[in-house]
Amino acid sequence: MGASTAQYGLKDRWVRSRLITFGAAAGAQAAIDVPAGTFIPAFGVHIYIKSAWGGCTAVSVGDSDVDGWVGAGDVTLGTVGMYCGTAANATLNDQGKIYTSADTIDVYNTSAATAGTAYVYARMIDVSDVYDD
Repeated sequence: MGASTAQYGLKDRWVRSRLITFGAAAGAQAAIDVPAGTFIPAFGVHIYIKSAWGGCTAVSVGDSDVDGWVGAGDVTLGTVGMYCGTAANATLNDQGKIYTSADTIDVYNTSAATAGTAYVYARMIDVSDVYDD
């Protein structure tokens, strides 16, 4: 007789940020808090451009890797819509990421912006029961 298996349900949820408004200077704006022990799968972060961004050349979404989730080349700033990073432009989309400590997902504008709003969406899976810091 073979070994028995056991499966465990995972808490899988999508979260949405507050409304992100354009940054008057280049830099990062925290969008989503990620608790320790969270897995975000590949292509698990998206940005929704609610109103066109103007005055800046690019917007990306990441953590300590500024374009880790959505690369600047993946977002058309002047077009309202939902954008997800590609494997070519966003390093975390190949395998996803386990956040071993708390972090934030941030929106980065590469230069001063004069207009624009967005929301960030993230799929978070709680794996804290099996991950030891």
